[in-house]
Amino acid sequence: MSHSVPILDQLADYDVTQLVAGPPALYRGVNKEGARALFVVMEDGPKEHERRAQLEHAYALRARLAAPWAARPHALLRENGCFALALRDPGGTLLRARWRSPPKLERFLRAAIAIAAAVESLHEAGLIHCDLNPEHILLDNADESACLLGFGRAMMADRSDREANLHRACSGSIEYMAPELCGRMERMLDARADLYSLGCLFYEMLTGVLPFTGVDRMALAHAQLAKQPMRPSAYALGLPRQVEAIVMKLLAKNPNDRYQSAAGLQADLTRCLNAGTERHAAAAFPLDLHASVAISRHAGALYGRRGQLDALDATLRRVSTSGAVELVFVAGYSGSGKSALVDQWASAIGTTSISYARGVCEQLDSTQPYGALARALERLIRPILGQEDASFTATRTRLCARMGERAEILYGLLPDLKLILGDLSSDDEAQFNVDRALYLRTIADLLKGVLQPARPLVLFFDDMQWVDEGTLTVLDYLTRDGELSHVMLIAAFRSNEVTPGHALARLIAEAKDRHQMIAVEPLERGDMARLVGDTLGCKLDASLPVVDIIREKTGGNPFFTIQLAAELASEGLIEFEEKGALRLRDVDRIRAKLYSDNVADLMLLRFARLGEAARYALQVFASLGGAAKSADLAAAASLTKHGLEASLREAINASLIDRDADMLRFTHDRIREAAYASMGESEQAALHLDIGRRLAMRLREDEPSDEIFVVANQINRGASRIVSLEERKRFAYLNLLAGERAKAATAYTSALVYFETAAALIDESTDEDTAQWTEFHRADVECLIGTLAPAEARLVALGRKPVSMALRAELTRLTASLQTAQNRQIQAITTGLDFLVRLGVNIEERPSDSEVDRLYGQLRRELGERSVAQLAENAWVEDPVWRCALDVLADLIPPALFFNANLLDVILLNLTLLSLRHGLSDSAAYGFVCLNLVFAERYGDYRTGYEFAQLAVDVVDRCKRSRYKARIYMRFGSLVIPWSRPAQDAMPYIEQAKQVAKADGDLVFDVSGARNVASVLLLAGRPLDEVMAEAKNGLNVARLSRFFLYSGVFRAQIQLVEQLGDAGRRDAADQTGDEEYRRDIDAVRANNTSVGFAYWTCTLQASFISGDFEAALEAEVAARRSIGASRMFLELIEYRFFGALTRAKLCETAATAHEQAAHREALDAHCAALAAWAHVGPANLMGRAALVDAEVARLDGRAREAEHLYNKAIRHAHERRILHVEALACELAAGFHRQQGRGAIADAYLRDASHAYAWWGANAKVRAMTERGIKTEPSAGAPMPAFDYPSQQLDIAAIIKASSALSSEIVLSRLIETLALVTLEHAGAQRCVLALNHKGVLQIHAEAVTRAELAEVNVVRREISSEDLPLTLVRTAIRTGQPLALGSAATEGGYTRDDYVRRTQAKSVLCLPLLKQGGLVGVIFLENRLSESAFTEDKIAVLSVLGAQAAIALENARLYQDLVEQNQRIAHTEEALRNAMAELARVSRLTTMGQLVASIAHEISQPMSAIHSSASAAGHWLEREPPALEEARKMLTLVAGESLRASSIIHGIRELAKNAPPTLTVFDLRSAVAEALLLAGAEVEHHHVEVVNVIVPGFFVKGDRVQIQQVALNLIVNAVEAMASVDSRARVLELSSRHVDGGRAEITVADSGHGLQACVEGSLFEPFVTTKATGMGLGLSICRSIVERHGGTLQFEPNTPYGARFVFSLAAAFAAPGETSRSSISRPDSPPA
Repeated sequence: MSHSVPILDQLADYDVTQLVAGPPALYRGVNKEGARALFVVMEDGPKEHERRAQLEHAYALRARLAAPWAARPHALLRENGCFALALRDPGGTLLRARWRSPPKLERFLRAAIAIAAAVESLHEAGLIHCDLNPEHILLDNADESACLLGFGRAMMADRSDREANLHRACSGSIEYMAPELCGRMERMLDARADLYSLGCLFYEMLTGVLPFTGVDRMALAHAQLAKQPMRPSAYALGLPRQVEAIVMKLLAKNPNDRYQSAAGLQADLTRCLNAGTERHAAAAFPLDLHASVAISRHAGALYGRRGQLDALDATLRRVSTSGAVELVFVAGYSGSGKSALVDQWASAIGTTSISYARGVCEQLDSTQPYGALARALERLIRPILGQEDASFTATRTRLCARMGERAEILYGLLPDLKLILGDLSSDDEAQFNVDRALYLRTIADLLKGVLQPARPLVLFFDDMQWVDEGTLTVLDYLTRDGELSHVMLIAAFRSNEVTPGHALARLIAEAKDRHQMIAVEPLERGDMARLVGDTLGCKLDASLPVVDIIREKTGGNPFFTIQLAAELASEGLIEFEEKGALRLRDVDRIRAKLYSDNVADLMLLRFARLGEAARYALQVFASLGGAAKSADLAAAASLTKHGLEASLREAINASLIDRDADMLRFTHDRIREAAYASMGESEQAALHLDIGRRLAMRLREDEPSDEIFVVANQINRGASRIVSLEERKRFAYLNLLAGERAKAATAYTSALVYFETAAALIDESTDEDTAQWTEFHRADVECLIGTLAPAEARLVALGRKPVSMALRAELTRLTASLQTAQNRQIQAITTGLDFLVRLGVNIEERPSDSEVDRLYGQLRRELGERSVAQLAENAWVEDPVWRCALDVLADLIPPALFFNANLLDVILLNLTLLSLRHGLSDSAAYGFVCLNLVFAERYGDYRTGYEFAQLAVDVVDRCKRSRYKARIYMRFGSLVIPWSRPAQDAMPYIEQAKQVAKADGDLVFDVSGARNVASVLLLAGRPLDEVMAEAKNGLNVARLSRFFLYSGVFRAQIQLVEQLGDAGRRDAADQTGDEEYRRDIDAVRANNTSVGFAYWTCTLQASFISGDFEAALEAEVAARRSIGASRMFLELIEYRFFGALTRAKLCETAATAHEQAAHREALDAHCAALAAWAHVGPANLMGRAALVDAEVARLDGRAREAEHLYNKAIRHAHERRILHVEALACELAAGFHRQQGRGAIADAYLRDASHAYAWWGANAKVRAMTERGIKTEPSAGAPMPAFDYPSQQLDIAAIIKASSALSSEIVLSRLIETLALVTLEHAGAQRCVLALNHKGVLQIHAEAVTRAELAEVNVVRREISSEDLPLTLVRTAIRTGQPLALGSAATEGGYTRDDYVRRTQAKSVLCLPLLKQGGLVGVIFLENRLSESAFTEDKIAVLSVLGAQAAIALENARLYQDLVEQNQRIAHTEEALRNAMAELARVSRLTTMGQLVASIAHEISQPMSAIHSSASAAGHWLEREPPALEEARKMLTLVAGESLRASSIIHGIRELAKNAPPTLTVFDLRSAVAEALLLAGAEVEHHHVEVVNVIVPGFFVKGDRVQIQQVALNLIVNAVEAMASVDSRARVLELSSRHVDGGRAEITVADSGHGLQACVEGSLFEPFVTTKATGMGLGLSICRSIVERHGGTLQFEPNTPYGARFVFSLAAAFAAPGETSRSSISRPDSPPA
């Protein structure tokens, strides 16, 4: 049908026909000259941006597109709101229109071949189509030529910028989309994705249906990922099996299982077509044979290796039976199959019989300490994390028992070991004096702890020709360890590369009695024939023609054989004949191939054929080693993740490298060597240096990982090309760090290499410090390896230089050690005394925490039962030597304050211990006053710290004169008292200290003392003018003494006062010029000691009070750098206080969730510190802690708690006169109340804040508040934190769909089912298991499984087991708290031993822990047995988000279920309670009736007596003659009346007694009350009570007559009994009623008794409260319950003038039963008639 496209004037000359309706629409046009063209047309609107971008992308690819296989774009057209792409028209018909029903087989094959040829051309052009579907393929009329179009989503295979293209590709036709594309799998997207689309197309062409269907895009994606299609023959009967096999191979989920190229597909389709044209069905043949040869998947290790396998078996049997440790060397040429021999032998034995781990030595990192050992041990211990709890605990206990705290020295080598054992001590590894023997013993103990006698341990070290020193040393040690058992050590090496001088050769010679040698020889002819036959997919006899020539070239080397066979096949020199036979096409040409004489040359040739990008990526890879993580390789190559994938795709397709999850490996070390050898030495050095530079950029030097060795090794191989001085300095320092770590790991030879390289890079003129330390470490390592002469020469030379004190200490230690080792003890002693002559005590410069703990424990023991105060009775020190020692130690305290916390604590503890042993001194007292740093700050014992400080004051007071007295007074007043007593208590001691210092002329003390005084004043909230005076005094003294470091602190204190008191104007008279001011400020800003901390804390305080929160944050962060050097300084309190307030403010204004979380984390840390201190010293800290807690409560929405805490802070600060805290608390409370909408209250708080600021002297703050006005509401509409997730990480549609599904369910069982289905569908899994944590035990609650058409959910409840889940993975995920994904569980690492994995041979698995607030809610396990690496990082990111929501939803559903069950229980309880109350009411009625039995009997006896008398009289009247009938009739009438009266009484009793349900009726209240009076008549008469019943007749009420009678009867009886003891006045019972507003009736029962006591009135209606001696206390309680159930009230009030009144209300009824209520409605207030 022809159309016109009037909106495109440029197409006016074309007669167009619509082929696809779109959007975008596809038209075919023919102009007047007969020229044809295709046009893709769409509207050019804003909503069509993505489609327009696709057309532009297709146009940009036109240079790569060519006829006849592509419809090449030639123009972009835009006009009149339309956008069009003009294409060359090759003719033909769209596949969608041409293929409307399944064709004959021959036609299908011709069309399929044509399509495959077009796709092959596409791939050869370097493109991946990504959207092959029936609307993007044109077929000619003969079905022999195909043309592709629709390139809007195509990708270039060699491009690195793939993210945008990948996003575009993923939006294609999902019915034909490959799993790795629609699932964004963790694998390189390559041309095989198009082959999967061809599989979908061919399936549809053959059957008429698509292989997969779904209700929406997500369901289709799930089907592509997790479902297997029906076989085509189920729809197309009689379809040849070979054609069906081709289609099914194309539809393989794993790209490695598909056709590897369109060429291979085309060849097999052609073979099927040829078989059909020859009129016989195609015989079965191996599919994609070309790819099978190219990949060369078959290994040659098991060909002709029976003898070697038997030798390994025999060794293992000996190890198993005898428990011995045996060392086996496997030797052979490169490519002989050593690695495959051991690996396949171990695989055949099985992991249930042995524990097997493999470590490979790398050629280029042989200096990395324990490289191969670490790789082996890592694989050995990783599975422990997956053990079940009992086994995990047993293993951990066993390891701890073996290694103890020594295990920590291996944490840097084996990070997983720390996850297993945790922190074993509070100290770091430095506590161990690690030598090689200790390190080796610890490694051996690790193996002993892991070993299970029933499963011998096999450790395989491969490529030992490149072994590092550490691994070789361990190997030797393990064979000598007499306690180790059941271990088989295998070491494989290239026999042609291990010379007699090689370290391995020396070990072999030394261990000749402790090892055996297995040689791996070349293959024999028969084994070669089998290898070639299996490789090429032919029978043994068919391979014989080529075996001899291949063997001639390869010498029987298996690797060379496979590679040569593949090369010959790829060049067409081996022909594949019918029935699988082979023949050589050109023997002479084969012999003439130069490369074939050497496998290295062959590998170089294959390497040279790769593209430039692939070659570069492989060269970088080869420079790193034989294996690397993809992220590491990308960083080394300076490529993005996708750029690396693109670069390596060609190498992966050629089977040069393998990928296992995130790890990349060369398939053989010969390939790596070929890639590396492709560069010259200069190129190699340059590349190594570039790699080192790139990796160094991401290196974190403080992390205990082995990456520093990798970086150093790369740099060192290119060190000759480093020119920059800065680079030489930095890389020298890196080598120094690497050497230190190697030395710490006792890898001394490796360490020496790093130190020597560092020394070669710099000298002292370049970097004096690094150079000197390098020389020291070189000498240290030389001592350790036994080269003592050069070590001593180096130490002597270094000792003559001016070195740092730290280095001098180390030099002294090392020199003394060397002299001791050479039996020169006197020199060693002299060396030590030279350094510590004034002390006489050996104290390391940087003591460890354990040393502090040891001394602290020793001091505690020596104190014993004595109190600290008793130490004042000790004698004074008499020995002048020890007094000198005490003096020197005391003098070391000030510098130690700025140097090292542990050193200071060790000095203080040593000083105290020496004083305990040798006597007191004033210098010892100075140590005592500082001991609060140890007892309080380190160990939290503030009481003992205070006691020692008080002892110091007592001791120094006994001295007439002491140079320490002022310091002790000042420290006690300024740094001890404020932590436990009110700050004002410190002032007497401070004043005394100032007087003593002034008398002594101690300028240095004056400076530090003034600084502390100002700090106390600020802490106490004293007026700012006092602070200013002290700070100015301190500044003047600092100038005089040239103590410039403290000048900056005083400047900061002055600046704080000026900023708050004078609007930031500095007094010019207090400055000697801007230059001096800037010098002081710059010096203190850059200082990381306590003075720097004080400066930044003052800045923080001033900035926050002034409202500059960004400046406050900057100051808080800067102060944090020196917090460790500011122990117990008072600024620490204000830092925590104002830091917390600053973070609280910034939590509200944070731009992102990440910023908000960071602020909240810092806030919580400040809050915790303040809370702990407030517990110890509430006087100064309680108000501060309360104010911070108030801010936290406000942020958390706890308004009532926040209000209480603000008031608490204000009250505390006001009582203690801490003015600035009071002012801040009032100001912040004002902001809180204003947020709550209480403006007037907020204004009141602001006024109080202004007054407090004024008293404090913060005039600038007061002015600012006045200028700002009283209202300070925060601006409305503040932006909420934004959560910005990258689009490539989160599938928004999936999250919305899943979130909607989860949020729509609250019932736990339905939620579980929904969660399982949603997770299964989104993840692209075949199976999903949901296990929930129930009291610490995981129970499976649901299992979802993908079936052919839909997913089924089985809701169950059973404990997890290995039948359902891989427990190893589940436990590992739970213990790490992180998702654990495996691309191929059956082949990856230690998980292959898991029972479930071994049984199911699982491929892709994912275990996702569901956590809520750190607690385990459950686990989701996902599995896909069709695809490898199905669960990508993107999917895991989405699933993690869904998992977090699921955890919350599950917890909410659980709470909802608990609530439902609780409500049901409450309902049952309430029902039982109602029944009990009803029964209790009935019992109460019966009890009342029992009490009234006499009255009831009396009431009944009266009519009975009257009946008897009247009946007798009637008889007498009738006996008369004549009978007096009239008189008899009167008597009988009287009998009838009295009988009715008795019946009425009995009826009332029966109604009260029976247990009938309440019945709401309208009844006359007077008659009901009259019946109650009748029942109580005897009691009334017995107590002589006068009844006044003024309840009018016809007073109708609505309710249950019996229950209201019970109320009336109970109140009547109570009233009668209340008047029983009244004798002085009449006993009157008054009953009355009246109508009140609201249609209610009010009934009053009043008596003239004594009334009730006031103490009883409040609890009168509570159960079991009674005023009677024999009462139960239930009557009034039941009465109130009855009245309240009627909607009324029962109340008590005193009667006037005596007695009590009980008033109850009921619903009034203004008409009798059966009457209309018109009159009552019209006159509701009219009295009854």
